[in-house]
Amino acid sequence: MKDKGGTVEKKSSDKGTVCRKGDILEVEITDIGNDGEGIGKVDGYTLFIKDAVIGDRVRAKVMKAKKSYAYAHLEEVTSPSEFRQEAKCPIARACGGCQLQNMTYERQLEYKQNKVRNNIVRLGGFDGKFVDSIMEPIIGMDEPWRYRNKAQYPIGTDRDGNPVAGYYAGRTHSIIPVGDCFIGIEENRQVLDVLLSHMKRYHISAYDEAAGKGLVRHVLIRKGFASGQIMVCLVLNYFGERKKKERSRIDRGGAIRKGHSGMAAENFIPGQQALVDELSAIPGMTSISVSINTEKTNVIMGKEIHTIWGEPVIRDTLRSLEFEISPLSFYQVNPAQTDKLYGQALEYAGLTGTETVWDLYCGIGTITLSMAGTAGHVYGIEVIPEAIEDAKKNAVRNGIENATFFCGKAEEVLPRFYSMANDDPVLEEQGRIQGIDAQTKPCNQTEPENRGNRNDIQTEPGNQGNGNDTQTEPGNQGNDSNTQADSANMTKTEIESVAFAALRPDVIVVDPPRKGCDSACLDTMLKMQPSRIVYVSCDSATLARDLRILSEGGYELRAIRPCDMFPWSGHVETVVLLSHQQIKKSVAIDYTPDGSYMDNINKHATYKEINEYVLEKYGFRLHSAYIAQVKREMGIEMGENYNLSKSDDYEPRQVTPEKREAIIDALKHFNMIE
Repeated sequence: MKDKGGTVEKKSSDKGTVCRKGDILEVEITDIGNDGEGIGKVDGYTLFIKDAVIGDRVRAKVMKAKKSYAYAHLEEVTSPSEFRQEAKCPIARACGGCQLQNMTYERQLEYKQNKVRNNIVRLGGFDGKFVDSIMEPIIGMDEPWRYRNKAQYPIGTDRDGNPVAGYYAGRTHSIIPVGDCFIGIEENRQVLDVLLSHMKRYHISAYDEAAGKGLVRHVLIRKGFASGQIMVCLVLNYFGERKKKERSRIDRGGAIRKGHSGMAAENFIPGQQALVDELSAIPGMTSISVSINTEKTNVIMGKEIHTIWGEPVIRDTLRSLEFEISPLSFYQVNPAQTDKLYGQALEYAGLTGTETVWDLYCGIGTITLSMAGTAGHVYGIEVIPEAIEDAKKNAVRNGIENATFFCGKAEEVLPRFYSMANDDPVLEEQGRIQGIDAQTKPCNQTEPENRGNRNDIQTEPGNQGNGNDTQTEPGNQGNDSNTQADSANMTKTEIESVAFAALRPDVIVVDPPRKGCDSACLDTMLKMQPSRIVYVSCDSATLARDLRILSEGGYELRAIRPCDMFPWSGHVETVVLLSHQQIKKSVAIDYTPDGSYMDNINKHATYKEINEYVLEKYGFRLHSAYIAQVKREMGIEMGENYNLSKSDDYEPRQVTPEKREAIIDALKHFNMIE
C-alpha cells in the first residue's frame, strides 16, 4: 500500500519483501548495532535505523538499499520502547555526537556490556560460556553528564554570514550550531559566546575548507577538573608577515608567554588584546594560545603553538599525580572514569613493588606513572614527541625516579631492545652500542603522523560530541631510526639495563589506538613472554582480534571488564587481563649411565631456539602462534588453551605450508618429534 506521499509502505508481515529507496516500512527494533543504531527485520530483510531504540516499533524510510539490508531514516515511533526516553539535548539527532541519548542509561550499560562480550566471542572465537565466567560488570558513571574535559569546535558561517560554532553532523562537513553541549563543561558556552561575538565585531572570517580561505578554523577548550584551570587554543589559518620558514619552530615548552618578546608580540587575530581581555576574565582561565594550521587537511591542530596569554599548559591531578597538559597532549577526556579505568588496570597488573613494567602506548605517562609507585621500574613508549616530553616532565614533577620513556613506535622500539637483549644480554660489543646511539634522534626532529583513532582524536568531521571526538595530533612520522630515551646518548650500562628488562618483563600494559596493536608489537610481546598482559582497549572489535592472537601464542584470558568512558555514545573502553600459561618444564627421566637421558631433556627446545634455527636455515622469523599450532598438531604436550571456542566453525590462525615445513624441520632437529 502507499502512504499519503505516494511511497510504498510495507509491514513485517509482508512476504517476499524487496526494499527500494523511498519505501516506508513498519518494523520492530529487536537489536542494537555497533554504533548504537536500531536493528529490525522485515521478512528477513535487515534494516539499520539511527535513533531507534531496542523495543521500539517504528515507521522508517529506506535511504540506501542493498540486496539483504538497508539503511533507513526514522520517520515515526508508533509504539515506544520501555527503554526510550526524551533526549536532553534538543539537537541530539541532528548532531549525531550522542547516538544513545534517547535510551535510558541503564539500558546503555547493558548494551555496551553485551557489545564487548559478543565481539570477543564472535570475532575472537572464544567460548561464550568461558567469556561469561570471567567477565565482570561494566563500570558505569554515577553522573553521566558534564563529564568531558575537552572540546573541539569547528568554526563556520551560517546562511546569513554570521560566524557559528558547533559540531559536524554525522558523515558530513555541515556544522550544527551548539547552544550548550550537556556532556561538556559549562564554560564552553562562555568561550564560544566571547569568540563568536568578537569575530562578528571585528569582521573576522571563518575558515572555508573548500576555498582554503578564512582565518578561524577551530577552537580547542580544555579544563582540569581537579585544578579548575581552563585552556583555550584558537586554530588559525594564519600566514602573517613573515615567511613560513621563519616561523617553523614549535613553541612546545612555553618560551613565548604574555609580556615576553618574540612571536607572542604579534597579533595573530584582529583585536587580539580585546579578545584576550574577555577570555581571561572567565573564572579559571589559565592559558590562551594559537595553533597555526595552514594546511588543507582534516587534522585539527597545527605543528606550531604560540602562547598569547598566561601559561603554556594547564595542570590536573589524576590518581594523586599532577600532570601538565598542553594543547597537543593526549589526556583522557573523562577524568572521573579514567580514575576507575586505571584503577582496574592497576589491579589487574598485580604489582607488588619489584616488577618491571612496559607501557607500550603511554601518552603523557598517565598509566605508566600511576603504576610506578608499586613497581620496580616502568618503561613507557609513545610515538608523539610532545607527549614524551610531557611524560618526562610529569615524572620529575611527581618525584618519580623509576620511570624511563622512549619516543618511537612501540612496534619498532620494543623489538629493537628485545633483539639486543636476546642476541647479546651483556652487550659487550662497543660497536653495537655506538650503532644504537647513532640511530637515536631527538624527539623534536620528527614529523607529524596520524596515530589512528584514540578516544581523543579526530580525523574526519562528525560525532564530535562523544568519545569518538577525535583529532589527529602531530607525532612521529615513523622514522625507523627514531628511538629516544631519557638521554640522547644512553650509556652502555643504561642500554644493558633496559635490554635485560625487555627480555623478560613481568607486566606489559597496552593502550593502543582504535586500530589495535601492530602485528610486530604483538609478536614481540609473545617472544618476551611477560607473566601478565593488561590490555586497555577503545575498540572491542580490534581487541577481540588481538586477544585471539595472544591466546594462540600461549596466553590465557583471566578477566574482562568494560568501562563506560563515553556515556550517551556507542563507544566503550575495556580492560583485559591475560596471564602466560606456564608449561611444565619437568620431565620424567630414566637415568642410564650412557647419558641417553639427555635426549629427553632436548625435547624442551624453546620458542627462541626454534626461531633462531629457522631464521638461520630458512631466512625468516616465525610467529610464536605458528610454532604452538604445529607443536599441537605433532602431538607435543602443551598446556591446554581453555580460552578458544570449542565450536566447530572456529578457525585458528593458519600457518603457511612453507612455515609449517620449517617448523617441523626444527622440531626434528631438536629431537622433539621423529
